[in-house]
Amino acid sequence: MRQLLGGLLLAAGILIAGASGLCSAIYVVAGLGLIVQTVKLANAMMALLVGLGLLLFVGGIPFAVGMGLIKLGRWIRSDVSKPGRKGPGGENRD
Repeated sequence: MRQLLGGLLLAAGILIAGASGLCSAIYVVAGLGLIVQTVKLANAMMALLVGLGLLLFVGGIPFAVGMGLIKLGRWIRSDVSKPGRKGPGGENRD
């Protein structure tokens, strides 16, 4: 059961982080295309800073959640026979 739960969390994390990463990459490419077309350097720099802030807020939060699910899924699926490892409740698996 632990392997199944860990695998489900791992799969969900990969899908969330992957989709967020691809969306962020498309956003960056489109944003750079718009910035190149901007005539004034000051306007381009302001657009770049606003765009990066928006990217971190909108794309960074789902990416962090996806990476957290990946880490949690790998931790839950980890081998129970290794000595010294702690289980989800903090108990030793020895």
